[in-house]
Formats: sequence, structure tokens, C-alpha cells
Amino acid sequence: MRTKQTEQQAWNTYWQQHQTSNSFCCDYTENEGPYGVVSRHWLACFETFDTSDIVCDLGAGNGALAKLFIDSRKKLNCKQWLSTDIALTRLDFTHQKVEARQMNAEQMELIDQKIDVFVSMFGIEYADLKKVFAEVNRNLSPTGRYQFLLHHQDSVITKQSRVTVNVGQRILDNAFWQTLSNLNTLSFTELKHLLLQQLNIQMQKASFDEQEDVKIIGHSIFSLVQSSQSTHQVIMGLTEIVEQIKQQNSRLIAQINAAIQTQELSQLLEKSPLSCYKLSTLMYNHAILGWSVIGKK
Repeated sequence: MRTKQTEQQAWNTYWQQHQTSNSFCCDYTENEGPYGVVSRHWLACFETFDTSDIVCDLGAGNGALAKLFIDSRKKLNCKQWLSTDIALTRLDFTHQKVEARQMNAEQMELIDQKIDVFVSMFGIEYADLKKVFAEVNRNLSPTGRYQFLLHHQDSVITKQSRVTVNVGQRILDNAFWQTLSNLNTLSFTELKHLLLQQLNIQMQKASFDEQEDVKIIGHSIFSLVQSSQSTHQVIMGLTEIVEQIKQQNSRLIAQINAAIQTQELSQLLEKSPLSCYKLSTLMYNHAILGWSVIGKK
């Protein structure tokens, strides 16, 4: 049974163990493809900053937006950048104007600190948007503005998440992967042969869209077998792979649920204190990347 606590732990583990500043293994400095669209979207936003602005990034992860901001200019055109997330995150870079804080976007701890610009990239929709919008309005300066990029229920990101979850869940539901400790009596050769059989079964069950995900899991297993010397080592490694699949599914299900919440984005914005806004979709080659919300107080 998945709970908010399970999802929180999955994200805590991800941000602490991964070098990437976001969950897409990309720093958004690419100029081409969908990442190029996202990059240009934010570079245009950064141009509107003033040197006196206090910027607050909500659901920042390991600071992908802050890193893009720093890398895109020689001198930062803001007074301070707050990189915030409810999860335990870490920045792999330092800058005198950038500060990381653990903070709940539904109940912001920004005492005596009015924010000039709120930004968020695939972050605030994991929280209760009604509460987040109220908090953004409460903490904005009188002339404050905001720019959010949110997951979309029909985006290429959400569609891929559904595919990956389906592949992962089939493995987690398979009795073979649930009882790995029973394989300790097998020889190393017997175990390798059995693993190959299981991977072939998974590939046969996979739809065309799912085959790449099965190949990724298969590559991890092949690498494990090639680098190990004993049945026990392989089983220990397989147990770790299964745990990684569990963690990944928890994160991706949270992403899918976050995207589902944005189906009500228009109505939520209409009822929120953030009355001055522009809602649109960010596109790449006729495919949806996410919801774009830009506005001011």
C-alpha cells in the first residue's frame, strides 16, 4: 500500500543518491529537442528578473532551475534565490546568492520575507494546489509575480511514466522476484540461465512502448551477473534492483497523480487569489510538455 510517507521517502532517497539536479537526468542546458524548449522557457523568465528581486523556487529538487539560472549568466540579476523542497535535497553547487531550504509549499515558512518572484518546475503539483496558490499569494510582494511549469495529464512525461510503472509493477507482482532468497541453492550458471528465461518472458509480455524499459532493467541484470562471482552476490544485487523498482514506481505514481490534479488547474486558478494569470501548454513538435502558468499579484 502506497502512502504519502512512502512517496516522501522515495523522493528523499532519490535526491540524496542521485547526482542529477532534477528527476530527468538532464540539467536543461541543451538547446535542441524538448529540453531545449524547457530551457528557453526559463531563460526568457530569468530575463525579467531585477537585481533587487528575492526569488523562491518551490519543489526545487536538487536545484535544476537555480543551476540553469547560474549557468546562463555571468552576473545573477537577483538579490537572493531560495531553492526549497519538502524533501531532503542537496545542491551540488554553491553560490553566495543561492540558499537551499527544506520547506512545505502548503505552509511556507517565509517570516518577514516578501517574495518578488515565485517559480516552480514540475514541483508544486505534488502538493495541494489550492493551498499552494493561497500561500504564494500570501507571501508575494505587492508587485510580485510568478511563473510555474507543471505536469500535464496528457504530456509525454506522464505517458512515459505510465509505461514505466506498468513494466515495474509486472516485475513486482511476479512471484519469482518476490522470492529471490529461495534461489540461493542454485549454482551460478543455473541462476544466470533462469534470469535469462525471466527476462525473455518479460520481453514477450511487453508492448512496443514498454520494450525499452524492459531492456533497461535487463541491462542492469546483465551488468550485475557479469560483475559478480557467486549466486549470493547476484541475489543481493537483484534484491537491490527490485527495491530500486519499488522506489521508482512510488515516484512515478506520485508524478502521475500530480499530473491528474492539474486537470482542475483552470478552475483552481479561477477560485484562487491569483486572479491575474495566463494559462497555456508548453509544446514540442505537437506534443505536450506541461502546463505553463505566468502571472502577477
